[in-house]
Amino acid sequence: APRARRFPNSLLAGCAVALAAVPVTAQTTWIRPSGSEGSAVRLGTGTPGSAGIPQLRTSRSLLGGYLDLDLQGARPLAPSALVLGLARANIPIWGGRLLPRPDLVLTQRSSSGGLAHWKLQLPKDPSTIGVRLFEQSLVQDPAAIQGMALSDPYGSVVVGPDPAFGAPVKVFDSDQTPGALAAGLLNGGSNADFVTGQFDNDTIKIKYGNGAGAFNSTIVRNSGDAPSDIELGDFDGDGKLDIIATNYGDKLVRIFWGNSTNYGSASQWTVGNNPWQVAVGDLNGDGLDDFVTVNYGTHDLSVRLRDPAGGFKAEVRYASGSDTRDVQLGDFDGDGDLDMVYTYNDAANARLRLRKNNGNGSFGAPTDIQMGSVAGVVFHSIAVGDLDHDGKLDIVAARTPAGLVRVLGKGDGTFNGLDVETSPVVKDFPYRVYLTDVNGDGHRDVLVAHLGAGVVIYRGHGDGNASGPFQYSTPTTSWCRDVRVADFDKDGKMDLVHSGNDGVYVRFGT
Repeated sequence: APRARRFPNSLLAGCAVALAAVPVTAQTTWIRPSGSEGSAVRLGTGTPGSAGIPQLRTSRSLLGGYLDLDLQGARPLAPSALVLGLARANIPIWGGRLLPRPDLVLTQRSSSGGLAHWKLQLPKDPSTIGVRLFEQSLVQDPAAIQGMALSDPYGSVVVGPDPAFGAPVKVFDSDQTPGALAAGLLNGGSNADFVTGQFDNDTIKIKYGNGAGAFNSTIVRNSGDAPSDIELGDFDGDGKLDIIATNYGDKLVRIFWGNSTNYGSASQWTVGNNPWQVAVGDLNGDGLDDFVTVNYGTHDLSVRLRDPAGGFKAEVRYASGSDTRDVQLGDFDGDGDLDMVYTYNDAANARLRLRKNNGNGSFGAPTDIQMGSVAGVVFHSIAVGDLDHDGKLDIVAARTPAGLVRVLGKGDGTFNGLDVETSPVVKDFPYRVYLTDVNGDGHRDVLVAHLGAGVVIYRGHGDGNASGPFQYSTPTTSWCRDVRVADFDKDGKMDLVHSGNDGVYVRFGT
């Protein structure tokens, strides 16, 4: 008979409580309503709409819609003074084409007093659309494009399609609620696969994809007591992904080695009490993956560096403070090594903390990253990525009952641009958050597993802002503990794999 649920209630605090509006200290300007008229996308620096700074307004975010371009110039602009370049690729390659084109409509609607306005209708082509704004001037050089020289003082914007996914397809049935997920090319294969942890029956379950959207029979491996998190890494340098699982019920992590035995060979190492989450990366620059665990029971973090001779070096502990629930790795100060950022939830002020890497896999003293002062919130999950294409890592954190928080990295280990998202869709219990390109436009989107709303996506604009939410409820209930993306059917579009209350589901990108 199935055992009684042992999922720690302290880690689910607040998920079933009716919540009133929560005051926040920052302005909610980060997320723009999907398809809203007048949502501006900045090109260049400065205030959009001010002298010399153009702005794009999109009345529809779908392909086949319209873009409105306004430019308040330093001087009156003739219609021929600007050129829009078009790219048709998932990775935009700018220039090389001039507009108008037969499948585009470009008209000037008004031009007076230095204000020029155009309207551009995008084609209904399913590929990504990139739009770049150029200033055009007459030159005598015959090698120039049509006798014109193009300069690019304004920057660029990519307008990608809204994320769209089909109906959920159950690919794994379970009488135990699946927990953590990881997706990747497992066992050295070429098709996307996934693995899920079964917290209540102490197993991980592996599904190999066939590359056409179907999956082979389930491979079951004993994981140890209560697998709470799963990640992938190449810990032995053989070019194949290994699976690492934290065992919340004891003080162990277990690594299943990627080889021809379908992950039948496993080893385990000691960490702190109740390891809840794990982060994987090369911490000391030796080319081998190491790992860090969040130890909920001992309020610390365990760092284990890979030993080139085999196994891992002695565990090193770092105090984390009370109620630590997640850790992520990234080079936040631009020195070429991975630092760690983790949650710290005390009664007075939940926040994130950063420890910088000393360059050898050891870490310095913690510094606080203030994420807005709201009493009673708890940070559950952290995502790291470059949201605005400035080469500096940014952070999005999920907290309950106050939604998502975003800060933009300055590249020196400090952050600015605090903004919050408290939409009712995502506010109450966002559980896991990731930054990944869901719709193939080259920008990182915000992907949320939510214990109430299912899967929630915010489409990244590439300038640090996003639009949404786009919600995908899970069948029977909207209970979702984890979600990942991979192209399971090799059609060039990302698919979702997410947990539900009774199994694991895949939604194929459309």
